[in-house]
Amino acid sequence: MTKITRVKDSQVLDEAVKFFGCWTELAQQHVWRYVFVSQYVKNRVVLDVACGVGYGSDYLSRCGAKQVIGVDFDQRSLQFARGAYVRPNLNFVNGNALTLPISDHSLDVVISFETIEHIREQEVFLAEIWRVLKMDGIFICSTPNTKFSMGHIDHVKELTPAQFYRMLKTYFGKVEKYGQYITFTDRKFELSEFRAMKFQLRRKKGIFLKRLNHWMKKSPFGIYLRPLLRWIFHKITSEKRRDRLDIADALVSRLDSKYAVRRFDKNYQGVFLMMVAVCERGA
Repeated sequence: MTKITRVKDSQVLDEAVKFFGCWTELAQQHVWRYVFVSQYVKNRVVLDVACGVGYGSDYLSRCGAKQVIGVDFDQRSLQFARGAYVRPNLNFVNGNALTLPISDHSLDVVISFETIEHIREQEVFLAEIWRVLKMDGIFICSTPNTKFSMGHIDHVKELTPAQFYRMLKTYFGKVEKYGQYITFTDRKFELSEFRAMKFQLRRKKGIFLKRLNHWMKKSPFGIYLRPLLRWIFHKITSEKRRDRLDIADALVSRLDSKYAVRRFDKNYQGVFLMMVAVCERGA
């Protein structure tokens, strides 16, 4: 994993704020997942499924990977990625997660962050990952814990920890459990009442969005409203993320370690917000 050292330069934070729109725990968690994966990519061929605008794929290409392939379905995101991140060992390809444009048993590492909850045919997705991995290949993925999810408009099938890890074990020989947590009590400082209140408000918003999703599934009008709301959301977010982001050592050094990916611990005193798994393909 990338070594973390403290720096005083605040410019890297300004760039991150400009890219994400803020520098909250959510933004830090996104970066932490790529930092976590960096320990697995040296001298390996890596596939980043649903790579988005490519900042994570670019980071892994600078962490010793032999080759990194970023795959995404959205052409606008890929167009930005190809213009922003140009390296000899980095390539961006248009493709569907259910039918990856990759030959059988050709990859050392496949990563996919916050993808599976967007897919209704989740077993087909995992079978496709199994197909493209080498016999000794590794699959690293993450998905939000539905018990604490915000009810994103694009999430069609969220999972509990038991469902997530059980499903992975049906396809992969070995599954190691990791996760990202949030707490109301920091190891050094007590979280302010304002921050706790902010979390509660976000939970209420999430409940509203889940109810809205449920209504759209049941309502005869839902089939028309869901694509419209999804288009509006993507229109807004695509306009926000047009700035280039480099996950450089200076930015990594400013990450808060409490949002890092850590081994799953059922006794950990905190909210198990994001589920992460490291899977070995096996025979």
